[in-house]
Amino acid sequence: MELINRRAYLCTLTGAAVTAVKLWSQATKPAEPEPEPKDWVCPMHPDYHASSPGVCPRCGMKLVPGIPDRIEMPLELAHVPAVLRPGENAILRLRVLEPDGRALVRHFEIVHEKLMHVFLVSESLEYFAHLHPILQDDGTFELPVCLPEGGMYRLLADFYPASSVPQLAVATFFVSGKGSPSPARF
Repeated sequence: MELINRRAYLCTLTGAAVTAVKLWSQATKPAEPEPEPKDWVCPMHPDYHASSPGVCPRCGMKLVPGIPDRIEMPLELAHVPAVLRPGENAILRLRVLEPDGRALVRHFEIVHEKLMHVFLVSESLEYFAHLHPILQDDGTFELPVCLPEGGMYRLLADFYPASSVPQLAVATFFVSGKGSPSPARF
């Protein structure tokens, strides 16, 4: 009888040890990697889908898994000096804000080899520039300019916040002095 009890005890002990090892190995196993997304989309052309990573054949942008919501990121424009004058050097400062307007966006995707493209157009349509501001450590983009004439200017900023979709923001600013309105064209 004593021999049977010893065998039963040893079997129970061995079974418990095997179960403990199995449980421990399952608990310490690395987590299974998330499955690769099955739908890749162009952020610029949401109608283009692919089954694997790659680039959009229309614009060359890197495909992303799914598309984030199309949320507008406000653009804030300031300049130094406070009064812009024709023919004088100035710096335009651009800040991209989160949708609530409280936090600064700090991470951007590269679009056509740059983080931001800025288009400046005078009201006379005589001046046009395609420029690339530089991202500063504080999250502000700076753009040195020397504008040729007074009047109203429109700024269009093309950028791609990492947490959203590509954006095109518009701002208006003025340079002191008289500008010439655009000629009427028929």
